[in-house]
Amino acid sequence: MLDVAFINHANAAWWQGDFVLVDEMPVSMQFDMLALVDKEEQERPEEDPLVWHPTAVKGFALVSQTCDVSRPWNGRTDRKWIQVAPLVEPARGQWVNILKGKVPRFHVMEGIRERGLAMDLERIQTLSKPALAKICEFRKRGCETHEERRELATILSEKVSRPALPDDFTGSEPGNEGAIAGLEEHLERGLRGGGDLQNFLQATDEIRIMPFGDDPFFPWDSPQVQVIFFFVLRTKVLSPRDLERWEACAQDVVGRLKTSGRFNLRGTGYRVKSWDTLTAAEYRSSDWLPY
Repeated sequence: MLDVAFINHANAAWWQGDFVLVDEMPVSMQFDMLALVDKEEQERPEEDPLVWHPTAVKGFALVSQTCDVSRPWNGRTDRKWIQVAPLVEPARGQWVNILKGKVPRFHVMEGIRERGLAMDLERIQTLSKPALAKICEFRKRGCETHEERRELATILSEKVSRPALPDDFTGSEPGNEGAIAGLEEHLERGLRGGGDLQNFLQATDEIRIMPFGDDPFFPWDSPQVQVIFFFVLRTKVLSPRDLERWEACAQDVVGRLKTSGRFNLRGTGYRVKSWDTLTAAEYRSSDWLPY
């Protein structure tokens, strides 16, 4: 018979992002945990080019919200289930882009970075609270600071809530390079090239795109779409000199937009903002552009 009081007490210690490493568990527990991984994928791991093998799964990290895990379970099916993400060693060539946030499949918390591990967010799986309580003694803290916990929550939210930009805008459609192909290449070069552009991009927390079209509710679907790029800086207050330099960089970036199709710039096509000056309406009406 399950000791529900013990299970609830043990699970109250878990925080979102906490993780366990499989090789630190007894062999019997390792078998139980690895049984969560699809058997066919373990037998044919070479079919996944993004995961470096023979690593398989090194552990699991909790992705459910802390309050959902610590909320008492009644011993029945209600509130019994939580979610975990496997920890894997990504392919060596992917590591730099993962740390930049350019591979949405993976996320690296500070607690697992030095181990060369990443959360595989495309393989999130369900685990019962009794099973979670059994491995509580092997739990390690994944996020040490409030800022790290906020970042993880944001990543998990964006993984399922970020809308897809149009194929002819991003170039995700085969045979179509997309309106922002040249712009994205310029951003890649700028991040490595030094000078004002590199400094500007490093100071930019997010790039967001607001579309305008004939349909006010679904502007991306309009025959002709005008866009404004918001460069949201981490710095709250800019000197006039810095603002002038950053606006020149923003103008340089948006000038790379391919405007021969249905996309064009609205006005100057850019706004340099901070989180203090970006309005709620601008945030809700714009979409995040990873770079």
